[in-house]
Amino acid sequence: GTQSTTLADISPALFYALDEAIQASHQPGREEDSRKIFLSRDDATTLQARYQRITTVTGPAASCQIFASLSGAHATLADIDTMSPKAGLRHTVEGWMAQPRGVIVVTGLHGSGKATTVYALLDHAMKQNRRVFTLEDNVAYPLAGVSHVELQARNIDSFSRQMAQITACDAEVIGIVIDPIPGFDAALYAEAAHAASRDRTIIIQTSAATPEAGLNAMKRNLPFEDEAIFTGVIWQQLVAAGKGRVAEYKFLTA
Repeated sequence: GTQSTTLADISPALFYALDEAIQASHQPGREEDSRKIFLSRDDATTLQARYQRITTVTGPAASCQIFASLSGAHATLADIDTMSPKAGLRHTVEGWMAQPRGVIVVTGLHGSGKATTVYALLDHAMKQNRRVFTLEDNVAYPLAGVSHVELQARNIDSFSRQMAQITACDAEVIGIVIDPIPGFDAALYAEAAHAASRDRTIIIQTSAATPEAGLNAMKRNLPFEDEAIFTGVIWQQLVAAGKGRVAEYKFLTA
């Protein structure tokens, strides 16, 4: 999860001193005034803090988001057993992941936990000793053994260039975790299908109201006649359970 706080109610001198130190000493984010800070704890857990500075009409402001790690001793991550507790479904998903090529679509409505599901599949692939990469808007939860890459700019040129770099590294499994961009989806789906056609497993996050809609959106943008490139679809939604919510899944073999 994330925790957010606003750097407010501090003296201007302290604000500018803190801002200068962070801007000078930490890794830039995609925007000029953002930085990433990695904090290590005794249990080998690494926390990621994102610092963002912005100028408002009343003066400068900043925020800091802290993301809990998934790689420490107390990390929790959904797995295939959690997603598909029934043996038949579990074997189906394991079969999808065992194939050397193909596109697995992880879809559902916004906020349904799709990125967590993508990460669970990537973690499964990594444990099978496959070379695993991601291309993401923002890497919130680095997984041990997975090479995470952040999208440098939200346009197709940047996406295509970085996908080419990842495939040149002999990636066997690539997870694409990018929020929808108007006018960008068709090109993104086409790039994903091309990568899968070159003997790679592509796990891509999309948004759709049903598993059939998620698969059809991909097929409409297929740049070549080979619908067999699609392996399957995992669709999910969050449903009430006690005082919280849990993910509910549906599976569709393409």
